[in-house]
Amino acid sequence: PLHGRLFAQWMHFAYPRECPYPHVSGTTRPVTDSEFHSETRNSPRFSRSEMKNYIESMAAAQPPKPGADAKEDPRDTCISDMWEHKEELVDWASWNVTLVGARPPASMSMSTV
Repeated sequence: PLHGRLFAQWMHFAYPRECPYPHVSGTTRPVTDSEFHSETRNSPRFSRSEMKNYIESMAAAQPPKPGADAKEDPRDTCISDMWEHKEELVDWASWNVTLVGARPPASMSMSTV
């Protein structure tokens, strides 16, 4: 179904910057930056040096050599490991209750459901 979590998940993999990952209901607890900081005493943001170190470590990772393991493409493994085969249909009323204070996107309203 187009109003399901699996379709939204596929949209996230096709358009990761435009479409957020649709977590299974009840598996995440969104917090604000200040809540994260007060609970963990860590900054919710990365410093420039942390970002630079991460980019350098990813650039240093070597892709597998052609023919090393022709049976498995590491890109397939990465996506299949992240794929969650649990379907949920979008139910606006239930979804809105779980957001607890979060507002729906401006383009959505109760009349669009």
